[in-house]
Amino acid sequence: MLHPVMEPSRRGRIPTGDLLPVFDFVAVLLAAYASSVLCSLRPPAEAVASFGAPESLLHAWTDRGNMALIGAALASYFLYDQDFTASARRRVFAILAGSYALRSGVTAACVAIIGYTTSILETLPNGWLMIWLGLTVLLTATLRLIVVLRTPPSAVPAHTQRSYR
Repeated sequence: MLHPVMEPSRRGRIPTGDLLPVFDFVAVLLAAYASSVLCSLRPPAEAVASFGAPESLLHAWTDRGNMALIGAALASYFLYDQDFTASARRRVFAILAGSYALRSGVTAACVAIIGYTTSILETLPNGWLMIWLGLTVLLTATLRLIVVLRTPPSAVPAHTQRSYR
């Protein structure tokens, strides 16, 4: 019997879990864009007064773009879980949820630390940050749920498999 990776039916196929970093990168940038659109629909009065000059408006968009790129790069790195596909096949939802929660927290903390030390957080509106964080969590969690639901379950029941953690 051939190794599962070498079986003819699986040649050339990339496990969906390995594509999650690319999807995470796009999801974080999409969340940043969507939160910018949502915030621009009803800007606060002080933001309208301070953004009178075109230079300050350009500076605000640059800071949002920089923060979104930092978040996207870190999310695609920290949210990646090598064991995601195996856990999805075994349908071990507690491990999947715990891993995602921990990795999301680490990502948010790193983005906050970088944003704070570079003074980007001081220039960004709190509403934009909260919407961006909420949409990012919603999109990346939804991606993982879709992958889990589309991954075929393992033939061996989860309670009979050994855990090496």
